[in-house]
Amino acid sequence: DLAGDNRRKIHQAAASGVDWLLGLQNRDRGWPTFCKGWGRLPFDRSGADITAHVLRALIAWQADVAEAGQIAAAVSRGLKFLTSTQHQEGFWAPLWFGNQDREGEENPVYGTARVLAAWRDARRLDDSAARRGLQWLIENQNRDGGWGGGPSRPATIPGVSPMENDLNDRLSSFQETALAVDLLASCRERGDGGDLIDEVLARGLEWLLEGIERKENHERWPIGFYFARLWYHEALYPAIFATSALRSIAACETPTDRTPN
Repeated sequence: DLAGDNRRKIHQAAASGVDWLLGLQNRDRGWPTFCKGWGRLPFDRSGADITAHVLRALIAWQADVAEAGQIAAAVSRGLKFLTSTQHQEGFWAPLWFGNQDREGEENPVYGTARVLAAWRDARRLDDSAARRGLQWLIENQNRDGGWGGGPSRPATIPGVSPMENDLNDRLSSFQETALAVDLLASCRERGDGGDLIDEVLARGLEWLLEGIERKENHERWPIGFYFARLWYHEALYPAIFATSALRSIAACETPTDRTPN
């Protein structure tokens, strides 16, 4: 049975991956990039975005591998790490991704969207930390309907000149907006978030669809950096993030009838 044999191989590979991830968890309850350590280097320092990725992987396989009890304990510790690393304002800053237009070069939209996906998959969006993170994401939607970006880019809000725009009204970035829309739409798909996010999601989707019509999904904007501030443009990010966002929109009752051309 070819299908059965492949299924066994997949489960064996997943079990090996789960074992490796369980052994990589740091003492602070988070996960590093690839090297367990004391938190002195970027490679061994726990990161909120990396921890969120690991938690989602463990949750996805918890029912299918023998280490279900270990996974549950590791996930509980990981969520405590995420709670402890949440900024006072409610967002999470990722370890490896930044926004060079933002003061401090942090990318809270990326970090918060990634971390909230872990809370969502754990079905714990009612936790205080998750609620604060969702509230931050909602409240930090830009006036143009998108997220992220930076004040150094020219304003394109219809009818408003660059001189009239406050520096805090940033021109949004396609990549960060796609991440925020993806997260909010997936929460709605699962029945989380309620009416609170409907209006915000509708405006974000409108911005995203208009961006696709303008071919902005092909625009590579610097979103990533390493510890040496090595910024780069990744051509796949806009396409991947947008495709995932549109899938999440399609899977729930969308707050708009618009579809991309």
